[in-house]
Amino acid sequence: MEPEDNGLMLAALRELEEETGISWDGAVSPPGQNLTPIDIDIHLIPANPAKGEPEHWHADIRWAFRVAEPKVVLQAEEVEGYAWRSFANAPTPKLAAKLPAL
Repeated sequence: MEPEDNGLMLAALRELEEETGISWDGAVSPPGQNLTPIDIDIHLIPANPAKGEPEHWHADIRWAFRVAEPKVVLQAEEVEGYAWRSFANAPTPKLAAKLPAL
C-alpha cells in the first residue's frame, strides 16, 4: 500500500495497472467476490542490504479480477517470474484450491 491508497482493494487495482499495464478501470471481481481478497499469504523476506531493508514480514493480499483485454506491459523492476498459469500451478496450494470456484 501507498499512503494515498484508499483501501486494500484500491491498492490492488493500482498495483495491477502499475505492474502489468492492465487498466484498473476494466477489471471486475468475479461474481460473488465483492470486496474480499481471495488469499492472504504472510512470509518472511530476508534482509536486502542493497536496498537498505532489514529482514521483515511481508503480506501478499490477493484479489482475482477479470479483465477484458489482458495486454500485459510489465514494470520490470517490480515484476519477476511473470507467467500465465493454470489454477493447479498457483503460487500456493491454498490459492490453487480457491481458484476453480471463481
